[in-house]
Amino acid sequence: MSAKNTWFPWPILAAGVLAAVLSTSVTTWAQDDVQWVNHSPEDRLQVKKLEVQGGAIVAVAGLLISPQIMKPLFNPPMIISDQIQVGAVIRIVNRTPNTVWIEYQVRVPGTTKPDMESKELKSNYRIWHSWKLDEVKWSTPYPVIISVFADKKRTKPLGTLTSSLIFGGSDSDLLVKAKEVAKERAHSNAPVRVFISGWPEKATPEEIAAVRKERAEENPVPPFEWKEEEGTPGLSLTPQELGRSHHKGTSVDFAFKTSGFAAGEELVLWTRWADGKYMKMPGSVNEKGGVVLKHEGALLDFQTTVGGMMAGEPIFWAVASPAGDKRAYARAVVAPIEARGEGGCSASAELQTPSGFLFMIYLRGFPPNEDIEITSEYKDEKKPAQHRANEKGELAFPVLFGEGDHGKAAITAAGKTCKVSLQYKIGPDARGVQ
Repeated sequence: MSAKNTWFPWPILAAGVLAAVLSTSVTTWAQDDVQWVNHSPEDRLQVKKLEVQGGAIVAVAGLLISPQIMKPLFNPPMIISDQIQVGAVIRIVNRTPNTVWIEYQVRVPGTTKPDMESKELKSNYRIWHSWKLDEVKWSTPYPVIISVFADKKRTKPLGTLTSSLIFGGSDSDLLVKAKEVAKERAHSNAPVRVFISGWPEKATPEEIAAVRKERAEENPVPPFEWKEEEGTPGLSLTPQELGRSHHKGTSVDFAFKTSGFAAGEELVLWTRWADGKYMKMPGSVNEKGGVVLKHEGALLDFQTTVGGMMAGEPIFWAVASPAGDKRAYARAVVAPIEARGEGGCSASAELQTPSGFLFMIYLRGFPPNEDIEITSEYKDEKKPAQHRANEKGELAFPVLFGEGDHGKAAITAAGKTCKVSLQYKIGPDARGVQ
């Protein structure tokens, strides 16, 4: 058994998840941290509650399956390996208005003594305990004891939760599938830790309904089809870059301006990532057209920090009415892949999937309706083709690579007055924070 609390790094901000910072701003990390995906059967108990005065102490525990994550020295981005590790985790949350003191212990089968910890736990805070498992002991209890006290000296007990984690039956098959999911997405833009609850009890119909509601909130879907070219006429959404930094990858601060929406109108800000996942936040616009968010009944000026993105990876936003019948779209590329040619034309490549195999190439700045000679290059292959720019002097087309392709590709576009060349990394070489 490895040293406790050292195996799974705590995800400060989950991949693809928005987290409020001081209630007024949001940080969006696309890859720098790893999100959790719940793989537990729907009828499996998700949480245990110890009812205490003013609320409850809530415990979540089970298996956690994850790619091995290594954090090199001198602040390069994290390295996510192909090695999948299996461990166990327990999370204890204080759902009371008061600070409490927690003593907890977990005994792993075959060990001589339990892991034990004593910690202060403030209201609405949580503590974690994790350990690597060399092997899972099937149908064998992992005893857990959680004791809660009202004072630091632990002379005023509030209650004790005594239980055991048990993995058996279909959990073996679940573990195999969870490893496949973790390995498949280890190098994607949304690597995951897969969680399987270890509480053996069956959930009640009410608890199942609560889990369904929670999962729907974690993975919302807009009530409209996402089509950037079909925003409502007269409405617009514009991201405004406020600042840029380069610590552990590029991150950019954005605020948002709108036009066409009425001040105070009820709206929803949707965020969409390249892997197709969404996040929604209720809000409105102020008198100047700035996007504001609702937090505990108040409207707060909103800005977001976007980081942990791959080169050429776009992030998308939409401001929409609750029903989605009115909406405006916007997008940004934090780490663009772009080049300029002599004569005013330009080329850029945008990543379309986390795999690094599909890109959209955008050409701009050519004379309207001009014929453009385009040459695509990969390794020893060169594919020339001729296309025509539209009335704005622009052209866009996809480039698809296959499984196993890697390294660099290039595109050259030549018109009568301008020529531009662009290189970009593909496949596994395209993945990684920029």
